[in-house]
Amino acid sequence: MNARHIPVLVSEVQALLHVQPGDTVIDATLDGGGHAEFLLQAVAPKGKILGIEQDADMVNFIKERIRNAGGIWKNLFVHHGNFRAMTSIVSSHGIHHAAGILFDLGVSRWHFVESKRGFSFHGVDEPLSMALRSNSAISAADILNSASEKELENIIWKYGEERRSRQIAKAIVLFRRKKRFATVGDLLAALDVVLKKSRRGKAHPATKTFQALRIFVNDECGALRDGLVGAWKVLRSGGRLVVISYHSLEDRAVKQMFRAWSRTIVTHQKVEVLSGILHKRHRNFFPNNISDIHVRQRLFQRVLNYGKITLTSQSQEISLGTVNDPHGATEKILAMLKK
Repeated sequence: MNARHIPVLVSEVQALLHVQPGDTVIDATLDGGGHAEFLLQAVAPKGKILGIEQDADMVNFIKERIRNAGGIWKNLFVHHGNFRAMTSIVSSHGIHHAAGILFDLGVSRWHFVESKRGFSFHGVDEPLSMALRSNSAISAADILNSASEKELENIIWKYGEERRSRQIAKAIVLFRRKKRFATVGDLLAALDVVLKKSRRGKAHPATKTFQALRIFVNDECGALRDGLVGAWKVLRSGGRLVVISYHSLEDRAVKQMFRAWSRTIVTHQKVEVLSGILHKRHRNFFPNNISDIHVRQRLFQRVLNYGKITLTSQSQEISLGTVNDPHGATEKILAMLKK
C-alpha cells in the first residue's frame, strides 16, 4: 500500500478538537492513520484513539503499521466497520463518552491509485465497483446495468447535481443495450456521447456522474446522517465534533444537522456552531506549529470569539484529487462544541 493518505487541515483539526493528554478521541474515518498519528501525540501518554475504518484492506494496513511502529501507536484501537453504527461500535470498546470526534469525509488517495475498484478516470480497465469496502454486495456496474432510465437520472441529479442527468441516463441505457457495463472504460465511453463537448475546465466532465454513483453505491449520505447522530450521543459535555467535507452534499448535510441540534438543544445546552466562511487571509488563526496545549486553547477561544466560520484550504491531497478524483478543489471544516 504505497499511496498513503495525506491528512488535510491538520493544524485546524488539532485546534478545533482541542484534545488533551489522557483524552479519548474517536477518528470515525481512520483510513491510513494520517490524522490519528497527530491525535495520538496530543493525547499521549495515557489517552487513546478509537479508529473506525470500513475497508478491510485499509484495516489490515493500519494494524500492520501499529505492529511495526509500537510506542504511542499502541494507544490506537482499530474497529472494522462503518461509522453509521457509531454508538454500538463505541460501546463494544467499553467507551462511554469521547472528548472529541473527527470525520474526514474525503475518499483516500489509496482508493484512487491502488484499490483497482474503478474510482479513477485513468483506470479504464478497472472493474466498475466504486465500493469503499472490499466486501460490498453492490457495485456501480450493477446499478448501471439494472436501474431504469428514470432511476439513473434521479441518482445522477440527486447525488452528483449534474444538470445533464437526463441526457446521461439516456446515454447509459442506450450503451447497455449493446454491451453490459463492466469497466471504467465502458462508463467513459457511454458518457462521451453527452460530455465530449465539455472538455474545458480543471475537472473531468464525468466527475459529477462518478461522484453520484460512488455516493449511491456506498449510501454515503445515509451513513453520514446516522454517524453524526451517533457521534452527538457519544460526545461528552465539553467535547467537540469536527467534520471535514469535500462537496456540497456533505457540507449541507453537516450544516443542517448542526442547525437542528442548535434549535433543539439551545434551551438545555449552550452550543457553539462554527459554519460561516473564514477567508485565507484569516488562516493565521492556525499557525503550523500548535503543539503547545495552551496555544491551542487560545486559538480555539479566538475561533469561538470570531463566530460562525468555515475554514477552507487548498492542499496536496486536493491537488492529487484533482488528477484522480476531481470532485472539487476545496475542503471545508466545520466544528461543534457540546456543553
